[in-house]
Amino acid sequence: MKIETIAHVLGASAYEVDGNRGGTLWIGNKPDTDQPNLAGLEISKMPCPYDMVAQLKKEPLPGVLSLLCEARKGPNLSTKLTVISWKRAAGKPS
Repeated sequence: MKIETIAHVLGASAYEVDGNRGGTLWIGNKPDTDQPNLAGLEISKMPCPYDMVAQLKKEPLPGVLSLLCEARKGPNLSTKLTVISWKRAAGKPS
């Protein structure tokens, strides 16, 4: 299943460990509810391909991007979203 979302991307990082390569996008989200112990944005991370980080180095970050994500199986029968592509967004973050 693929999902497209508009997100405030704060930054990106790439890694290579023992031949495994990947990347991470750092996303700033407005909290869904009023949380007394939170000020500002909730920060989350989403996995992405290694090469995507090099592409994003050419973009002004932080910035608002449209992310195409794919739901993938995670550990313990969980599901996690993995970013598979991006483009500049015309809208506001959700």
